Amino acid sequence: MSRPFLTTTTTGKRIAVEIAWGADLSDTDGSGWTWTDITDDVILGDTDLGEGAGIAITIGRADFASETQPAELTCTLDNRDASYSLGSVSPNYPNVKRGVPVRVRISADNGATWKTRFQGNATGFTPNWDAETGRWATVTLTASGGLRRMAQGTQPVMSALRRGLMSDPTIRAYWPLEDEKETTVLELGKGQSGDRARVQQRVRSEDGWAEAAVPPGVFASYDNVPSSAPMITMSDMGTLIFELGSDTTGSSVEVSLIVGNLLGITPYQTLPQNYYDWYSGCFLSVITEDGSKVERWDVFAGGGHNSQESYTNKPGNTMGVWCSSDWTQKAAPTSDSYHVFRSRFRMLNLFEGVDYHIGLRLTQSGSTTSWTVFANPIVPNPAEGVDRASFSGDSISSNSNGARVTQVRVGMWRLLGGLGVGHLVIRSPAPSMWYGEQWVRAHLGEQVTARLARLCAENDMGITIVGSNGTGVTATMGQQHRETLLALLRECEITGQGYLFDGLGPGLTYITRPQRVANATGAAALTLDASQGHLMEPFAVLDDESETVNECTVSRKGGATVTYADTDGPMGTKTIGTYSTSVTVNCASDDNLIEYAQMVVERGALEGYRYPAVSFALEMHPELIPSWLNCLPQSKINVTNIQAIRRQHPAGTIGLMIEGWTEEITAFTWRVTANTTRAARWAI
Repeated sequence: MSRPFLTTTTTGKRIAVEIAWGADLSDTDGSGWTWTDITDDVILGDTDLGEGAGIAITIGRADFASETQPAELTCTLDNRDASYSLGSVSPNYPNVKRGVPVRVRISADNGATWKTRFQGNATGFTPNWDAETGRWATVTLTASGGLRRMAQGTQPVMSALRRGLMSDPTIRAYWPLEDEKETTVLELGKGQSGDRARVQQRVRSEDGWAEAAVPPGVFASYDNVPSSAPMITMSDMGTLIFELGSDTTGSSVEVSLIVGNLLGITPYQTLPQNYYDWYSGCFLSVITEDGSKVERWDVFAGGGHNSQESYTNKPGNTMGVWCSSDWTQKAAPTSDSYHVFRSRFRMLNLFEGVDYHIGLRLTQSGSTTSWTVFANPIVPNPAEGVDRASFSGDSISSNSNGARVTQVRVGMWRLLGGLGVGHLVIRSPAPSMWYGEQWVRAHLGEQVTARLARLCAENDMGITIVGSNGTGVTATMGQQHRETLLALLRECEITGQGYLFDGLGPGLTYITRPQRVANATGAAALTLDASQGHLMEPFAVLDDESETVNECTVSRKGGATVTYADTDGPMGTKTIGTYSTSVTVNCASDDNLIEYAQMVVERGALEGYRYPAVSFALEMHPELIPSWLNCLPQSKINVTNIQAIRRQHPAGTIGLMIEGWTEEITAFTWRVTANTTRAARWAI
């Protein structure tokens, strides 16, 4: 049902406007959609309503410096049979609504091959009627690309750590501990109906321990972990109790936790007696079924390597395990308790102010229980000695059921005021030691293109990557903070020096930095010969300072700041004055930030005229149509023989990069205005 157009000047040109009624929008590539051709209802200017009718499409951005805007489509539909009316009067009811997919395709060879000129989702079916009779009903169909809906969202995406853990098949139970400030019931992120959690505050009196009617800490207050939403900050003797249902954890289990401010909690000031004071500094207790020897495993922080050394607050602190046959927590260790590695072992690189992923792994083989405890810094900093921490363990013989966990307690007893706690995970079977590290470290070091693809997949948005990821300072991302989806995607675009847009497919398209360079230095996708009349107004030639940059300050999110300036060049600060800009990026490290600043300055210190737009009429020059249909944003246009129409203009070919465009299509005309910048900016 596609229709021919431009029949007065050329043949074989066909246009199709289509709607996917009732499409499942979770099908991100649209492979399962059924398209209905509605071209016969599109008023292209060949009817009595022709004035102002036609198809208008806008893609990309206005210039080099601005952000791409959502792609837009506008056209007028004949609605005399109510096909596009809201409500049951429409034969397409109930599918006439916002969000339904819409696309426009064009064929230059009478329908043999097709090129998509727009694809997005309907934003409105606005009715109208002719002024004379009020009987000829029309509808103005408007549609936009995926950037429009993302721009309207203000809710941050799920934290990187929670998103990853929710997809972990080994998880037996998971509590995110990202609960709101007034919570009284902890949210179970993953688990079974029998898995539950309680919160309590314990106080010490002459009669022993008792529960107090106060919270165990302040929820949604510890926000130092990039991979997490704000977590709970524990109070002294605040306790979180997690109980598992009847499904036990089997022969191997890992209990892990995110802890913040581990070595910044209140230091123990008094020397213990002949045993380690297990009421102090114990932040994780794991309770197992009745075993021959061990029913409780305590993971704690300490200050030294033996039981007589005080709890100190300094680099080199230790983390250890105490395993005991008494899990009632009413008495100090006795001779019946089992003291492993003198109740503690030394962990290297435990530093104050560093947040850690800590865990205890238990494996049962026959009657022997093997245990391993580990601590991995969430934000590694090899320059400061904070990298992957070591781990240690041992085994206990003649101990049954050592890996069958029934309860976990977090934040017990005293000296834990100020400890940030989150993401309690119980895995069975236990995974490899650093499984899920990419989630814990918020995908630090992830390639730009990989992050774009993952974010879109996680949020039911399709994306097409054009070009390779590249290398260097623009290649890998820093930690993924909790932002809106659009903010995270723009962060990738800025850091990777790519180009993100919508409107030419079922989702987004990203042109990588290496592809932009290749386009700028390679052959042109479209050549406009001024001597052949290919150009039409507007074709402005400007000499201004709008693109000039000779000084750039680059700041890495959470990292260093560098500044680079061109001082002595033809466009340097000493020559024309200072034209400064600043950029915030989220690359993986501070290495070579100066290179990023240099690239910005070299593109901004380019001499020559500026060409903000080129326009052409395809109905007058149909020989340009095949090349135009192959153009994307960031494709290269060459303008040749410019002196034929601008005699005082310097001779030579003008290379331009397409930043975006507007095209208007009627039955008789096809006009394009492409927004452009000089290709030489990307030939560096």
